[in-house]
Amino acid sequence: MKLISIYYILIITLLPPLYWLLLKEQNKKYFLAIISILCVTFFFPFSALFMGLVSLLVFFLLKFIRLKKKGIIALLPLAFFLAYKIINKNLPDTGNNLLNLIGISFFSLKIIHFCIDYSNGQIKDLNFFNFMFYLFFFPIFTAGPIIRYEEFTDNLIDNRPEISEIKKGTRRIALGFFKKLILLFPFFIQNEYSLRNGLIQTSPKMGLALLIYSFYIYWDFSSYTDIAIGTSLLFNYKVPENFQTPYFKRNISLFWQNWHITLTRWLQNYIFVPLSKRSIRHIHPKFFIIGNGVSQMITMLLCGFWHGSGLNYILWGGYHGLGLFGHTLYKNSISSERKIKNRTLKSICHLLYTALTFLFVTAGWVFFSAPAQIALRNFTVLLGIK
Repeated sequence: MKLISIYYILIITLLPPLYWLLLKEQNKKYFLAIISILCVTFFFPFSALFMGLVSLLVFFLLKFIRLKKKGIIALLPLAFFLAYKIINKNLPDTGNNLLNLIGISFFSLKIIHFCIDYSNGQIKDLNFFNFMFYLFFFPIFTAGPIIRYEEFTDNLIDNRPEISEIKKGTRRIALGFFKKLILLFPFFIQNEYSLRNGLIQTSPKMGLALLIYSFYIYWDFSSYTDIAIGTSLLFNYKVPENFQTPYFKRNISLFWQNWHITLTRWLQNYIFVPLSKRSIRHIHPKFFIIGNGVSQMITMLLCGFWHGSGLNYILWGGYHGLGLFGHTLYKNSISSERKIKNRTLKSICHLLYTALTFLFVTAGWVFFSAPAQIALRNFTVLLGIK
């Protein structure tokens, strides 16, 4: 189900009044769960079938199979995700590919999180209804945010109508649709087309195109988040924020703490932190910063792969991995900013760091915006190399 469609508008217009006015309190969550599964099944039948079978299999293994470390079950959805990425990459793009599993990236992260946290004892209950409702909750099924299981189930405890939340949700949905309408302007569409097809020939024009694209990609991603959060609020379900003015952060680490926040949190909890702990145990303290850099690079390469299986996404992830490692090296060296006592000069430094971070992120979109060969060509144009 596309969030920007007449069907979605009808759903979010008709369902909330029925949900709040006609249903008894104890029936609301069952109604919303059934509607969520029906919506996903109706709009994405193959996705619903595949993910439904994976969900049933994972739940059965967690519930009935005795394993010392049940977190190993997380390898099952991970294997399905990797197989899907590899197979789908090698299939011709016909525009109607059955293996185009909408929502599988977000579904995979949620179910892997559930397996690991249940194994670690952080998730106490293994309730089939809550499990399926969590995985198929329709506002966040296709584009996130990636809510944690315990955050989601907190919504099931006390879900009374709050007019303020419904108003807030309506405003967020309107904001999301407004951003999407802006992106329909031919100006943005032509710019994205020119980058994707390598039509820009000079460095200044390439820089301008990437500057425009940086706002395009932010409005595109954040508009889905606005609509998802707004729709959830119509039913008084709280979903975490995903973007908090990321382009106004003064270093690349802060950028990632405010860009796609729930994805960053997932990557940190389940990839970066475990890798860092291993490096602490196996690497001499003198070389810890190198181990940390390797952990950052692996994390960001996987982040790129999660966004897409094309080589350009891997390059984009590696680019940001290098940026994060560079920032780590800088933090561990003598920072000139720490020597500055004057508040005005310190503010100027902050502005300079913010501008440099924005330029770094903007330049990196060259890899995200086009297939690898064209992206590398665009990058050389940006650098003025013929």
